Formats: sequence, C-alpha cells, structure tokens
Amino acid sequence: KRRIDVSQCLPENPPTSAPVVATAEPTQPTLQPTRMPLVPPSTYPPTAEPTTAPIYLPQGSITVRDSGNLADDAFAISVDGFPICETEIGQLNTCAINFLRPGAHTLTLTVTVAPDQFGTWNVKLGDGWQFTDGSTEKDSIRDYEGITPPEGWSDSWNFIVPPN
Repeated sequence: KRRIDVSQCLPENPPTSAPVVATAEPTQPTLQPTRMPLVPPSTYPPTAEPTTAPIYLPQGSITVRDSGNLADDAFAISVDGFPICETEIGQLNTCAINFLRPGAHTLTLTVTVAPDQFGTWNVKLGDGWQFTDGSTEKDSIRDYEGITPPEGWSDSWNFIVPPN
C-alpha cells in the first residue's frame, strides 16, 4: 500500500471555452458562462397525444348546518356509503368533494348529536349539483314537518353530478 497525493484525486481544471469580454477600462477579463445545457437534450421522441376521450372528474361541495333555534346538533355526511365529513356541535361545515364521477349518487345525513332529541339541519349542494327532485337544498324543519329526527336518525337522498 502507498499513500496518494490529494492532487491525484482531482481532475485538472480544463481551460474554459467561454469568450473573454473586453471593457474600456483595463481590468481583469470577465468570463461569460457558456450556453451549454446542464442536462443533455432528450433523446426520446415526443409522446403522442392521447386518443381516448378525457375523463371528467368534477368537484363540488355539500354544506350542512344546524338550522334550529338552538345550536346544539351535530351531523355526519356520507356519499355512496363513504364518510365525507362531520360538523362540530352547532357549527356549519362545507365538505369539498373531488373526483366524484358524473351521474347519480346517494347522500346520507346522520344526526350524531341531538341532546334535545330533535335534530334540525339544512343541507345544500353546491357547484351545479342537484337532488333528483331538482332542488339543491333539504331542510328538516321545512321538509319534515311533524317529524322530530332524534340522535342516530339518518336519511338519504339521491343527487346528480353533471358532467363538466
């Protein structure tokens, strides 16, 4: 074994091919950077445009809130059986939904907290979504007159997601 000098590990500094820029004042020459790219140009041909039809994945929103005189209820929202979001007690929540395919879907609202055993709620669909009856809103006081939805109660409605 023998020791290696550090200068043997580093390559020699190659002379630069950059032009020297002369100025009116006698100063040190300034080297200009070369126009060589940092990465080699692509050697692959460009990819062809897709010939299939685009997939439409619209986005929308569902807003749910406590609509009673007392802000004491909380709710859970699911779409097609998948939990989407929940509200805090007495609060409003707008649930943003992405990547839901156009067509018919089922929205389910569940009363998770109703201390007075009377869940009061309002559900609104946004961004062009509609329930199958043509409305964009469901309300417990207006639509369920005489019915008192207790804690644990749930109801489902079909809604339509239009194509873009």
